[in-house]
Amino acid sequence: NICFEDGQTVWRALNDYRQAKPVKVGNKKKEVDFPDALIVNKARFYAMEKGKALNGVYTFDLAAQTIPGTAGPPQ
Repeated sequence: NICFEDGQTVWRALNDYRQAKPVKVGNKKKEVDFPDALIVNKARFYAMEKGKALNGVYTFDLAAQTIPGTAGPPQ
């Protein structure tokens, strides 16, 4: 059996993963990885549990930047 910390977080991550559009990087298309979607949704869940606002999750991964709540590193 597999036990998840929070089932809704996993479902939200799966939804973000399935709805993400591929991003063109060079001559290739890159897609969001499920672990990236899970990390973002876990951060949202943790912030909510602590009563804090999540300002965003920063990532260098251009495909992951299409997940709502993510951004590239500040310049």
